[in-house]
Amino acid sequence: MAKELTTDQRLDKIDYNLEKIVTIVNGHDNQLKKIVTIVDGHDNQLKKIIKIVDGHDNQLKKIIKIVDGHDNQLNKITTTVVKGFERIDKTLGTKADTKDLQRIFNLLDKISKQQEIDNDERLVMGYQLDRLDRWVHEVADKIGHKLTV
Repeated sequence: MAKELTTDQRLDKIDYNLEKIVTIVNGHDNQLKKIVTIVDGHDNQLKKIIKIVDGHDNQLKKIIKIVDGHDNQLNKITTTVVKGFERIDKTLGTKADTKDLQRIFNLLDKISKQQEIDNDERLVMGYQLDRLDRWVHEVADKIGHKLTV
């Protein structure tokens, strides 16, 4: 039969086992401290990354604001261009047909003929004025009157 241990022996054995447990726990404690150190380092790196990302976020907000301004300007330009094309479409929709063009050409011919007649009449009037001027000078010379301008 197995020999029974005395109380002191049992306590010594418990102390011995407790010392082993303390050694193991201390080892685990050291490992946990290393892990905490590593995690703290990663935490600092994450904080730096967050600062960088926040800076980029502010820059992106500024860029978005600028792009929105350009977008508004492009919308205004697009609206203006579309209205212009609508006016052109309306104008082209009411284009002249051949009858209208013939009427316009006939009017232009009449205006051109009238202009020719007016030019001829002015030329004749110029000759008449020259003749009248010459007669007036001849009459003035015959009566002995000197004409001045």
